[in-house]
Amino acid sequence: RDYDAAIGHVEVVPQDFGRVILNLVGNAFDNGPGMSDEVKAKVFEPFFTTKPTGTGTGLGLSLSYDIITQGHRGTLAVKSEAGEGQRL
Repeated sequence: RDYDAAIGHVEVVPQDFGRVILNLVGNAFDNGPGMSDEVKAKVFEPFFTTKPTGTGTGLGLSLSYDIITQGHRGTLAVKSEAGEGQRL
């Protein structure tokens, strides 16, 4: 781990933060052509998934969003343009 020193000291719950990192990395492997506005509006909703039936629960990004926004008072957003890829 090599973090930018400008970040300073940040207190987190290690198990929760680790889960968020795993969820974000896991979703990053599903790189695609970018998300429509309809998909972006739902991406952090529980049980929403764009994966084929049986390959995803739709809980990873929802859980990550709750951990970051409620548990750590942070923000988690998605930036994506249809046809141009996506970044969490």
